[in-house]
Amino acid sequence: MSADHRIPWRAPDPRLNPGVSPVLADLAFAAARAFNVAWSGHSRAELAEETQMGADGTPSYLIDEIVEEEIVRAAARHNVNVLMRRSGSSTAATRRPSSSTPSTVPPTLSPACR
Repeated sequence: MSADHRIPWRAPDPRLNPGVSPVLADLAFAAARAFNVAWSGHSRAELAEETQMGADGTPSYLIDEIVEEEIVRAAARHNVNVLMRRSGSSTAATRRPSSSTPSTVPPTLSPACR
């Protein structure tokens, strides 16, 4: 892929209020990092590829999945559960591997939800 098909803009580090939760801060920084990794490793067309259909009937795109996976991974480091609206199987089953794409961490249910 030629560099001119990549998105040159980079997401800045989030500017957060001093009292923001360290967990929310980590999730915000994880999202910004994932956007930048996605933009530097995929073309605009690749990032706009539809990968799944959401529970509400709207499509999910590759960029959504890359960023969501990184947010879920960051949440797991804090033992925070993430509820996803997407229907169907885990993203790992529908994604093509990419060296610049974060690995999938399967979401877990809290003991109260099992």
